[in-house]
Amino acid sequence: MKKMLSFLLCVLACDAFALGAPRVGEFEILGKTWFLVGLTNADELAGGVTVRNGTRLEMKVATDKVSPRRFRQMWLDAMAVAQGEATWATYEQEFDTFFNLVKAPLKQGDIVGFERTDSGVSVTINHYEHANLAHGFLEMMVQSLTARIAPVPGVKQGLLGELPADQQKQLAKAFQQDEISLQRISETSRWLRFPSKAQFSQL
Repeated sequence: MKKMLSFLLCVLACDAFALGAPRVGEFEILGKTWFLVGLTNADELAGGVTVRNGTRLEMKVATDKVSPRRFRQMWLDAMAVAQGEATWATYEQEFDTFFNLVKAPLKQGDIVGFERTDSGVSVTINHYEHANLAHGFLEMMVQSLTARIAPVPGVKQGLLGELPADQQKQLAKAFQQDEISLQRISETSRWLRFPSKAQFSQL
């Protein structure tokens, strides 16, 4: 009976995930949570998830602030754990764009989002599009974060639905609460005026 109940709960959770309910993990380093990382509209795959048009990966700042330098370093380190030289060569321009998106400190509640679309991967900061990357970039990121040897275990467990139900519910609630103010949206939209090494990729 318990096995049947667990199976039914898993099926319901998977259906909700495919329909847009977020799975959320904690990007935690040395006991400090820097981001809540959410994944929506992805498909279940044996031992993992796969992306499609409409799949969205979001990084919500969970601390007072994150400097551009720290943002670059944390995500550079995270991606380096799971990807080899071939991937870095393929997505060199995409990584350059990603690591240079943030022009001033991110503040608590800010959201950096990646969404798979017909034209590529739309990258937004607080609802404004800041870049459009290659189709495969989002899939590569999701695979990196959920790899067997994951750079941040808390993110992997959350995105794969491996956390206890109560903890997942709590993280999803924290991820979805607190709307970004119009003033903050206006502030980060001004970053679009800054020169950028690479804003478009044709990969």
